[in-house]
Amino acid sequence: MDVAAYRRVVSTVWHRAVVVATTAGGLVTGRFSGGGHGATAVDGGHDGTGPRAAPDRAAGVPAGPARRQAARRPLSGTPARVPARRPGPAADRGTGPARSAPDTPPAAATRAGEARNERPREAGASPPAANPPTEEPRAEPRGTRRRGRAPRRRPRDTARAPAAGKGGSPPPGSFTELLERLDEFPTLRFTGDRKVTRRLDERAMPNWIVTCWDALKALEDFAADSAAGRAGGNFRAWCRNLPPGRHPFPAGKVRMKESETVRCKSAWRRERMLPVPRTVHPSGRVYMEAHLRIGAGNAVSPRLHFHDDTAGTGLLYIGYIGPHLTNTRTT
Repeated sequence: MDVAAYRRVVSTVWHRAVVVATTAGGLVTGRFSGGGHGATAVDGGHDGTGPRAAPDRAAGVPAGPARRQAARRPLSGTPARVPARRPGPAADRGTGPARSAPDTPPAAATRAGEARNERPREAGASPPAANPPTEEPRAEPRGTRRRGRAPRRRPRDTARAPAAGKGGSPPPGSFTELLERLDEFPTLRFTGDRKVTRRLDERAMPNWIVTCWDALKALEDFAADSAAGRAGGNFRAWCRNLPPGRHPFPAGKVRMKESETVRCKSAWRRERMLPVPRTVHPSGRVYMEAHLRIGAGNAVSPRLHFHDDTAGTGLLYIGYIGPHLTNTRTT
């Protein structure tokens, strides 16, 4: 065999090998990519039907590597890259065409708000301003700024003025001064020992003098009512049912009688036999068991003993203002 014949054999073998390789590559490519123009996939398409076919060389479609490169090239007149569209859930499952996802609540609310804002405008109407001017606050009339609130009230002066006497004078500052002002009570008569009353100033408390002065004013009003027949009972009952316009005195501080022990004990009873005019009693003394509590809290605890003779002489007699007289508690 000469050289020329050998070259022809080798060329023929090589050409056939290339054709076989190209055909095999085209068949493999059509199996995985579904075939090209004019060719059917190896499996007969997506549904697996139809005969197997080789690439259509008559149509001018390249085979093998050239075919793959041609498939990768973009078509003329089309963009190089097309944004991929993500299929919907139905397309992924292969049950039907892709459907768009429903609007989420925020998106639906946004669209509803836009629809409300897009109202038809009248011809020639200008769009509303983004920030409408706010009205300046009007000046309130004087005296109306606190409208709706309760007006403030000035607190009342709760400090009580000193109790005044019959003539509106303030109470005395001592028991000595009190004795000097007894003439301010025309229906009262003091028949007791003034020295005993003055000695109260050595150990007196301020409220004792005020309480004693209030007692004298109440006794004066009671004596006037009793002499006129308007009292309706003793001093204690009068204090409980105080007539209008009269000076009050606590009924709890009034004792109209002493205990049975004090009455029966001669020494204690004798202390309460206090002086009165003989026009009241021939002996010049009467048993004054009715008394008022002027003070308490210590051994002095002053008392005021009195005798009501408004039914006779028209006067009320005060026979004692001094320390607590002897009884079961003092012995």
